[in-house]
This record gives sequence, C-alpha cells and structure tokens, in this order.
Amino acid sequence: MNLVDLIPMIFVIGVFLLMLIYLMAYSYDIRALIGKVTSPVFVPLRKFVVWGDKKFGTCDMRLTLEKRWEEE
Repeated sequence: MNLVDLIPMIFVIGVFLLMLIYLMAYSYDIRALIGKVTSPVFVPLRKFVVWGDKKFGTCDMRLTLEKRWEEE
C-alpha cells in the first residue's frame, strides 16, 4: 500500500478531526453540525428520488416531500 492509496482515508480522517475541533471550539450542537454537513448531499438526493418515482415509479405507493415538524 503506497501513499496514493491512503489519500482518501487521510482526507476523511482530516475532515472528521476538523469537525471535532470546530465543535469543541464553538461548543456547537452536534446535531446541527451533522445537518449542515449532510444537507448539501441528501436534500438533492431526496428530491431526485421523488422525481424518479414520479417519472418512472411502478409501485402502488407514492413518495412525496413533506415539511418537517416545526422547531421549537
């Protein structure tokens, strides 16, 4: 195993450590931090899945996007 094979793993560990440092430095809510990191990926993916279900879906159930519960 050479250094080029380890670059993705080093990148992931580095991002994780940076998130932990940020969390400890600003005492940020971990749930909000995870949401900010994952939202740019999963929100478009969810919309793509709903679009694909409307266009090509063959099952009897329908996928829809619904508003989340109101934050207090």
